[in-house]
Amino acid sequence: MMAKEFKIVHESEIEGTPPTGVRRRHSGQFRLAVALGGEFEPRTGGAGPMGSTVTLWEPPHRFSNQMAGEGDFFNQLDYDISELPDGNSWLRYVHSG
Repeated sequence: MMAKEFKIVHESEIEGTPPTGVRRRHSGQFRLAVALGGEFEPRTGGAGPMGSTVTLWEPPHRFSNQMAGEGDFFNQLDYDISELPDGNSWLRYVHSG
């Protein structure tokens, strides 16, 4: 059975500038404050939660990770954070698979 492809796009304004969207942790890993819900090795090709791989690492503006599984399973999360003139940021989130 083939998995059904999907794409979810969400865009919204968030408080603060892009540097406040990413916090450095003492462990050397980063936790993205845009609720990614996991730890990521801070580099393209780094390991992510649940067996995912970081495919784009350009803090504090862009981040992507993806995971493939059995059969046709594929999951990708893309985050793009840009600074707005008022000191806030614009988040574009794309979840596809």
